Amino acid sequence: MSGDEFEEPSVDDEAVSEDSFEKFGDTVREALLTGEPKNQCCRNSLSCGIRLFAKKRKNAYSEEIGELCRRLEKIHQKKKKSLVDSFGAVSGFALGQTEDGGKFLDISGGGCAECFAQLLRGCYLSAGRMGNPLKSLYMELSMPNADVADLMTELLTERGIPPKRTVRRSEQLLYYKRTEAVGDVLNYMGASKAYFRLINAMIIKEYKINSNRRTNCDTSNINKTVNASARQVAAINAISEAGMMAMLSRGIRETALLRLENPEVTLEELIALHPYRITKSGVNHRLQKAVSFAELNGLMPGKTR
Repeated sequence: MSGDEFEEPSVDDEAVSEDSFEKFGDTVREALLTGEPKNQCCRNSLSCGIRLFAKKRKNAYSEEIGELCRRLEKIHQKKKKSLVDSFGAVSGFALGQTEDGGKFLDISGGGCAECFAQLLRGCYLSAGRMGNPLKSLYMELSMPNADVADLMTELLTERGIPPKRTVRRSEQLLYYKRTEAVGDVLNYMGASKAYFRLINAMIIKEYKINSNRRTNCDTSNINKTVNASARQVAAINAISEAGMMAMLSRGIRETALLRLENPEVTLEELIALHPYRITKSGVNHRLQKAVSFAELNGLMPGKTR
């Protein structure tokens, strides 16, 4: 891989499964750890983001992030100086430190239009978290202090990707939860592979939701059909046992006897059992008439509403 060019991550034909999204944050980091930006000011901004948002807690990607910093340093530094100092001549964003050791973001430098994307990339590498898009999608960015959180909120909002903000156990957090917003941030940082996998996850999620909805609807319809058939059979049995079948009209009596003989068939199958042409609404009307007759004559309780 060339040290002076940013290598766009390719999208492969990796099999999509639910398990593959359990560590979706890994996919994001792998995409962001690929290649370096080509401009010196952008490399400075990336390095600034990594250092500004670095936490004391153990980072599973510390070795990869350290290697990325070493590659950046190798390109621009022959003498042993701090990485930020070595980029001082052409700076986009820079890391500053207060007298009491606090961190702040210096935005007084020049830089180019791509610098903030690289700063944000470094921010996610050091302090970003991502949820499983199939379960609970979120992206969190941990800020070193409230002042940096204020500035980052302003910079992100200016670029059309405004974050939400909260404090959790004294930790300043910027976060995104909507799929479109998370996708916009991934695209902005250049994590195209992760973005396309997010789209795949949303397709899977939508398919599961629709599939479950259809299953629930089918189950509900089956239950309604079974309950209606059971009530019809109970009503017809009650009429027959009371010796009142002859009081039904011929058409209702014919359909009622067919239902009594075939209690488990569907309405469509019951239609086919008639020796003459009859519509679905006609059969349903006859059966409802038989049930109403049984209710009106006190042969069975009326249907509760």
